[in-house]
Amino acid sequence: MRNIISMLVLALFTGTVSLVKAQDIIILTNGNEIKAKVLEIGTTEVKYKKYGNESGPNYYMGKSKIARIRYETGDEDVFSESDIQTETPVAPVRQTTTQRQETSQPVVTQRQETPVSRQPVVVADYPGIKHKKGYLGFLIGGGTVLEDYSNIDKGVHYSINAGYLFNNNVGVHISLFGSAYSLSNKSNTSYGLRGTFVGPLFSFPTQDYKLYFDLRPSIGLAQGEATIGEESGTTKGSFGVGIGTSLRWNVAESFALSFNLDYINAKAGEIDWPTVGFTLGFNWCF
Repeated sequence: MRNIISMLVLALFTGTVSLVKAQDIIILTNGNEIKAKVLEIGTTEVKYKKYGNESGPNYYMGKSKIARIRYETGDEDVFSESDIQTETPVAPVRQTTTQRQETSQPVVTQRQETPVSRQPVVVADYPGIKHKKGYLGFLIGGGTVLEDYSNIDKGVHYSINAGYLFNNNVGVHISLFGSAYSLSNKSNTSYGLRGTFVGPLFSFPTQDYKLYFDLRPSIGLAQGEATIGEESGTTKGSFGVGIGTSLRWNVAESFALSFNLDYINAKAGEIDWPTVGFTLGFNWCF
């Protein structure tokens, strides 16, 4: 069980570190810095999105204003005057034979300067499904108890999940969950765990916002629940911890399918009750 907890904590730590580092830094000639996600470096300008608002519009910055760009990988691009092409050649003016005889001046290619934009130009050109900050999900599936209880069979795990993102990657979530496991040595008898957990939400969407990968560390209260025939009872509530992952697939503007993997560790009375649930369901996105 300790190995499973270590792997889940390592996954959470790796996702959090990736979130912190996943940004480019545009350093201007005046010393100011812009946290961004660089999309394209053109002849005269750089196309980027503001960090933390990857669902927002594109911005364009003239290369003459930029000293260098430091990427999330640690690499850097340094800009010099030779990198900035601000002149566009124009075809030479044709002259007749008479005109050539009347002037001794050579034909000169005319050039015109292409001005570099002084202000970022806002262009919203991203197609497809729009980024949704919130979701409410209903899921059900199987579960297993990680402790070696020989008389406990695999059971059912269900949950109601809700989350809200403050930006593209960070938010909060709440989960109301329950489980039920039958006992192999007693008929009409089941034992389970139910509770309410809350915690931060770390989300990593694809560029088109069709897929979201979520990490959900959480804490909360849980209690055991036993059913014998038609009678049922609950244990005293106890503190518990958990960590979950979700893969959400947006199949429509406000509807998504979700696959969740949740690890929960709490006590059911005096009994340690670490469980893993594998659930499928749907989310309403808003």
